[in-house]
Amino acid sequence: MKHKKATISDIARTINVSSITVSRALRGEDGVSKELRDKIIFKAKALGYKKSKNNVNILILHEKTNLQDNPNFNFTLQCIETNLQNRNAEYSIEFVSKDKQNQKELPYKLLKGNYFDGILFIGRFNEDYINFLKSKVKCQVSYANYSPSLDCDTVRFDAANVTYKQCIYLLDNGHRRIGFIGNLSTYILGEKVLGMKAAMNKYKLQINKEFFIDNKADDFNKKLLKILTLEDRPTAIICQGDLTALKVIKLLHENNIKVPEDVSIIGKGNQEVASISIPALTTIDINIEYSCNSAIDLLMKRINDSEKPYENITINGFLIERDSVKKLTKGEYA
Repeated sequence: MKHKKATISDIARTINVSSITVSRALRGEDGVSKELRDKIIFKAKALGYKKSKNNVNILILHEKTNLQDNPNFNFTLQCIETNLQNRNAEYSIEFVSKDKQNQKELPYKLLKGNYFDGILFIGRFNEDYINFLKSKVKCQVSYANYSPSLDCDTVRFDAANVTYKQCIYLLDNGHRRIGFIGNLSTYILGEKVLGMKAAMNKYKLQINKEFFIDNKADDFNKKLLKILTLEDRPTAIICQGDLTALKVIKLLHENNIKVPEDVSIIGKGNQEVASISIPALTTIDINIEYSCNSAIDLLMKRINDSEKPYENITINGFLIERDSVKKLTKGEYA
C-alpha cells in the first residue's frame, strides 16, 4: 500500500506554523528565522517531503535596457512568462547591466537572500558572470547566446541555418552578388558565413567579403552607399535582423535607391513591423514561442537532474516571403 506523499500543509500542521511560512522556508526566502527554517527543513525530510516538479522558483535575468527597442524581446518575455505560469512556477524578472556583470555584482533578488531553483539568462551575458552565478544557483540555461567555451545548457537560433535560407532564397530568385549587413565582430558571424557558403556552393559561387558591412561602424552609411554605386554592386543584401533591414531600407529611400527595384533586402526575426513596412519585408521567422518553451523545458530538466551533461539546442527558422526581394531575369544577373 502506497503512503500518501507529505505536503507543505502536513509540515505546517505538525509544527504549528502557516503553510506560507513553510513554503518560504523551503525556498530560502526572507521572513523566516534560521532556527525555524532549520526546524522546517528537518521536519520536511523526516516526513519524506519532495518538491513537485512544477513547484519551482525561477530567476529570469536579461540585459536589455529598453524592452521597447525590440518587439521580439517583449514577445520572448511574454512567452517565457506564459510557460512558467502554465506550470504554476514562481519567477522574478530582473535587468542586469554590463557594468554589474563586469563587476560581478549579485542580482538584487539574490542579494536579498531569495532562493531560486534555476536561472534563465536572456541575451549575451558575460561568460564570467554566468560562471560566477553558478556558485549561487547551479541550474542555469542561457537563451539566445552561445560560445564554444560556455559550460551551460543553451537554447539558441541556428545562425547557419537562418543565413543559408536567406541566401538560397536570394540565389533562387536570380541574385548572384549578395552582401551582408550586421555585427562583424561576434563569434556567431562565423556560423552565418558558413550558412552563406553552403548556399553559394550549391550555385558554384563564392562569397564576396567586400560586400560585408559592419552596421556598428561609424561610417556605415557611407560604406553602404559606396558599394551600391559600384559597377558590380550587390543586387541583394542579407541583414542580420529586421530592424537593421528596415533602417537600411529607410537610408536607401532617402538616397533615391529603390527596394526591391534597385536592390533587394531580406531580414530575420519576422517582427510585426516587418509586415507593415514599405515594401513589406521578406524575412525569416525564428520560432520564438517554440524556442522559449524549449528553454523552460531544458531548465526544468536541469533542475530535476543537475548532474546531466550540458545540452545545446538550436532552433531553425522558416521563410516569410513578402515584397522586398525582386526576382531577377537571367539578363539582370549575368
